[in-house]
Order: sequence, then structure tokens, then C-alpha cells
Amino acid sequence: MSKVKVGVIGSTGSVGKQVLSVISRYKEKYEIVLLACKNSYDLIKQQAKQFKVKDIIVNDDEKLSNPDTYKNCDVVCNAISDISGLLPTIAIIKSRARLITANKESLVLFGHQLNKLCTEYNKNIIPLDSEHSAIFQCLEKNNNIYRLILTASGGAFRDLKKEEIKHKKAFEALKHPIWKMGDKITVDSATLMNKGLELIEARHFFDCLNIDVLIHNESVIHSIVEFEDSFQKCIMSLANMELPIQYALSYPNRLKRDGERLKLEDIGKLTFNIPDYDRFPCLKTAKNVLKLDTDLSSSIMCLANSKAVNLYLQDKIYFYDINKIIVNCLEKFNSGHIENPKDIFNLNNEIKKYVTSIVGGTL
Repeated sequence: MSKVKVGVIGSTGSVGKQVLSVISRYKEKYEIVLLACKNSYDLIKQQAKQFKVKDIIVNDDEKLSNPDTYKNCDVVCNAISDISGLLPTIAIIKSRARLITANKESLVLFGHQLNKLCTEYNKNIIPLDSEHSAIFQCLEKNNNIYRLILTASGGAFRDLKKEEIKHKKAFEALKHPIWKMGDKITVDSATLMNKGLELIEARHFFDCLNIDVLIHNESVIHSIVEFEDSFQKCIMSLANMELPIQYALSYPNRLKRDGERLKLEDIGKLTFNIPDYDRFPCLKTAKNVLKLDTDLSSSIMCLANSKAVNLYLQDKIYFYDINKIIVNCLEKFNSGHIENPKDIFNLNNEIKKYVTSIVGGTL
């Protein structure tokens, strides 16, 4: 049997490295034929040497946005973070390759249009995030979904009072209790905006607007699907990003995995709590945006959050200023429509100018 040919864009980032780690265990099944990154040239050269990859792309957005780039791939993993992953997402959908993605921004920014594109090209996007992978694995033939429940670890400040949180610096937000991730997504986890972005993602992945969030400190249950007849299904596993990556690569099959496995007797108990929207207002903002259900409102939220988190990482704003900036941007820019990617990039520039004008600093 011939090997599955895989492309990994964003290969030098946190998710990209884990994709390569998974593939390294199954070299008899997968062959990496394409690697791409933004600027980590030394690292991608090492990766190319390790996996014997001839086709590498560094800092070439135009090439990544061309469907022909993926003509030799059976599967492409989009592990690019932020808005830079949008045009590659569109290109991969239009290519012959199957798309597996950790780039949540694409669906948050352009979800309605991407679903139309998937219908046109007869494609399904396979999620890499543990929460959406869990839902995907719980789906049934008729998919009579009543509600989706995303679980959240709660982030670095989950046990602190509001007065304690408000002056916490970025370096403290980066101390996630369970997951090891990039800086931006770790701050998003601390504000619960990561879960807010996942609400919008889930809406587009699974065509459902009835979505809730529960704080689940143990990070064992990754999401829950409640069906019309009131039965609930969940997926449990260790908090290891490589597990949903492996599932996405092997779908619709499952590969045997050696190593540590979940032992519920060691966990002891599983706890669930409703999020405190006063301590974590970003999640409340995201739930309001979910109700609006437009690419414009979710784009504003996503783009403004990215700018605000960047400022927070530079210690130029406080923790709760992140949500204030998002709300201000929603009030200022929430008129009109998103019809094509150019609209999103123009909106991004406008938001960048506006946030700079009210805060100052480098975005």
C-alpha cells in the first residue's frame, strides 16, 4: 500500500511540531512531501533533512495561497496561527488534498463562506483541536444534535478572584496548568477567549448554534454532544494534542498507539462548573457574537482580540483591557458584510489603526 502524502504548513510552530512527532511514529504509513513556515529557516531545514522533504516554503504567502502548491499532497495540515492561515485554507479546499486544520481563525473569520466553498468542492474539514475532534468523533449518522458542550481547562487564572486577576501580567497568564501551547493561544486560554473562538468554530464545523461551555479542570472530557433524545456522548483521553492529530491523520481509521493511556482510577473524580462571566468577560462577548452569527461580527472579535493580546503580551495593557478593546471594536465596526477575504484583510488594517490610536504601541 502506498504511503499517504502529507503537507504541513506552519511546521515550526507548536502544533506543526506535534504533527511531525506523530508522523515520525508511523513512517510506514505517511510521507511528508511539503513543509512550510513563516521565518524559522534553520528549524525547517532540520525538519526537511529529518523527513527527507524536498519541497519547503519559507515566507511565501502567495505560494501557500495557490491550490497548485498542494497538488502532490493527499492531506494537508494547516497549523498556521492567526489570519495568515485563511488564504491557505481556501487554497487547500480548492486543491485535491484533504484539509485537517488547527487554524481556528479561518472558520471564525470566514465560516459561512468556507462552508459554501466546501459544498462546492465536495470537501469536509477535519478538526485538529481536541474539543472539535471530540465532537467529530461523537457524531452519528442522523446527527440529531440538540446541544454541544465545549469543556475548558479554565486557564492560568481559573482559581483566582477578579481583584487578583486584573493586574496579572502576561508572563503569569502563560503558566497554563495543563496544556503546552504558543503564547497567544495560552493567553486566550487565560481569558477564555480561546473557548469563545471555539464556539464560533463549532457553529461552522457542526451547523449548530446551541453551544455551551463548562469549566472542567481535569481536561479529561474534551467535549460533549447532547442529542435530541437527551442522551449525551463524550470523548475522554489524556490532555495530549498528539491524540486528535493522530485521529485526523488516520480518519476514518484508527491507529494503534503505544505509551501512556488514560486511567480514570488515577483521576479520581471529574468536575464541571459554569464559567464565571464576570471574571472572564471575553467568553460572554463571544457568546453574544455567536448569537449574531455573522462573519463580520466574529471577524471583528477575532481580529480585535489578536491585537489586544499582542499588546497584553507586551505589558502595554491590563488583562481586562483585552475585552474592553474587543467590545469597542464591535461597536465601531459592526456594520456591513464580509463577502470575500479581501474584506477581512481590509478590516484587519482598520482595526489595527483604531486599536493603535486608542492604546498606542506596536501591534
